[in-house]
Amino acid sequence: MFITMLKMYSLNLLILLASLSYTIAQENDAQVWTKVAVSKKIGQRSEIKIDVCTRFGNNISNLNTFYCQISDEFKVNKWFRIGIAYRYAEKDNLEDHYNTKNRINLFAIVRKKFFKTVAVQYRTQFQSQMTNIGTSENGKNITNFFRNKLTLSFDLNKKYIPYMSTELYYKFKMENNNFSKVRYVAGIDYELTKKHLIGAYYLIQSDLNHSNPNTNFVSGLSYHYTM
Repeated sequence: MFITMLKMYSLNLLILLASLSYTIAQENDAQVWTKVAVSKKIGQRSEIKIDVCTRFGNNISNLNTFYCQISDEFKVNKWFRIGIAYRYAEKDNLEDHYNTKNRINLFAIVRKKFFKTVAVQYRTQFQSQMTNIGTSENGKNITNFFRNKLTLSFDLNKKYIPYMSTELYYKFKMENNNFSKVRYVAGIDYELTKKHLIGAYYLIQSDLNHSNPNTNFVSGLSYHYTM
């Protein structure tokens, strides 16, 4: 399983580098993303989490996206978890109004620690998103994604945890099915106390299989409170 994860990580990294080779045709954007999260364990195996997030784009000139997400994650055993999440979002469509998006995520996470300091985590997720319900001929506009994310984190001490990850999106929409997006992230989390965690990261997100792809360069900040 470890070798398979490393192969997927390498494949996603190669796809990212290939996508960056088209920089002449790309539209680049500097963005800032923020997230505030609150979580609470229910019993020994379940954890409820609420995320409130903002994404500022167009070279950080306006609020592109605001969303609130609630999720329930269930611990099957020490290395395997499954979960479900619902997200409500408002996203700027660049035409003086926002699109309303409702999303359901189903995900599974495998996490394994090696050499006491290196952790490998693989997450696979099916995502179904409805945009502006009631505006299409059949009353809904649905886009589905299959996402795979591989993360390497380094527990160098009890306070600082640097990490890096890559994630690949596969889009299902009518007859247009293809790899649509790739993300590459490097960041660090810092544990203030057992209940308070802050983080900072840098993210590059590039469109794939697009005639005029966008590449976003994102600086991110996060805060997590555990009840």
